[in-house]
Amino acid sequence: MSRQILREGCLQRIEPSHGITHEVRKQRQPSPARIMESILTGHGEEHYLQGAADGVTVEKLGQQQFPGAELESVAFAEWQASAQEGQIRGGAYVYTPASNRPNTCVLYIHGGSFKNFSPLTGGYESFCSRLAARSGLQVVCPDHILVQPGRSGNAADIMNQLSVDLEWLVKCDPSTQCLRDSTAEVIIMGDSSGGCQTLSLLNLIARDKPQLLPALRGVVMVSPWFDLSCRSTTYISNAYGSGGHTGDICWPRPAHLHPSMSRECAVDYLGSDALVDDPVLSPYWLCREQGTDLLQVLRKQCPPIWILMGGSEVLLGEAMDFTMRLRDALKVQLWVHEGMFHDFILYESKDSKDTQSSKAAWVNLLDFLGKALNGPDEVQTGIHYWIEEWDGSVNY
Repeated sequence: MSRQILREGCLQRIEPSHGITHEVRKQRQPSPARIMESILTGHGEEHYLQGAADGVTVEKLGQQQFPGAELESVAFAEWQASAQEGQIRGGAYVYTPASNRPNTCVLYIHGGSFKNFSPLTGGYESFCSRLAARSGLQVVCPDHILVQPGRSGNAADIMNQLSVDLEWLVKCDPSTQCLRDSTAEVIIMGDSSGGCQTLSLLNLIARDKPQLLPALRGVVMVSPWFDLSCRSTTYISNAYGSGGHTGDICWPRPAHLHPSMSRECAVDYLGSDALVDDPVLSPYWLCREQGTDLLQVLRKQCPPIWILMGGSEVLLGEAMDFTMRLRDALKVQLWVHEGMFHDFILYESKDSKDTQSSKAAWVNLLDFLGKALNGPDEVQTGIHYWIEEWDGSVNY
């Protein structure tokens, strides 16, 4: 039904868009429009990043003991997948560029709502190899434990395993499986639920293993889902709308279902509704009263934090609020890309490959990595907004 509004003294008629927004976007931003259309029709996987980057060696790393039985824990431990999959998983995949910075690596934690994907699915094999090639850093992606039937409420176990994996990487070289000559420099990174686990890992180390903090040179989160209370109002305001084809296409459910369904998934991971504001397992809460003790530790020695979000994401609110609240306490750099959806940097358009937003995100990510490794004082903090350039010749 059309509506009438009175504006500037004139009675004007406003017609519903019925997809006009999408049609205009296909003209102005064809690559993201095509990706969004595929996601909406259930074919988003066709646009996952594909193919390993040239010059990158990919090797499977099995579970690892600490040399000399230094610790009884096993890094990258094997675990039994669900009965449907019927396989033993675990270990990690190591992506080594032809020329890499010595004694430095990225620990990448893949996403998937805590229950999906592996280092070889969801575009992660391609993304990790590109990250290695473009950054010149070795990337290690664990095949970490997932939440599956009969294995719910295991967030603490998963995080403890990831902390062991991190400690092994700090002390051992994944190429030789031998002790390093000196402590490694490590960037911890993840996307979506893996972004949550990335910040959880930082907070867990600050609480239980602060001696490892000097080895952490940076924290990178791509579209992190890290407030597991799921209370941000952008769950509603950035919900996908089929009328105008706007909002977060990766969350196509009706807006009123987003918070409750997301929280149900979060509680399945956590094991208890009482943990949704736990500052380690639901790490957004580092910036609230619950994280006071952890923040005191991190104020003294915290690596710089880089966050990438799409401007249309339902998760945008928690990232914005986190950055604002900690702007005077920690070095946090947040990039918000206009109109983009959840995890947009992990997709590509088959016609033009990386979108303009993805290309810009890569530039800023690589800039952050270089500066974080050179020294945290070089990192510019605050909220940065990226929008595609235009000029006077653009017509709609």
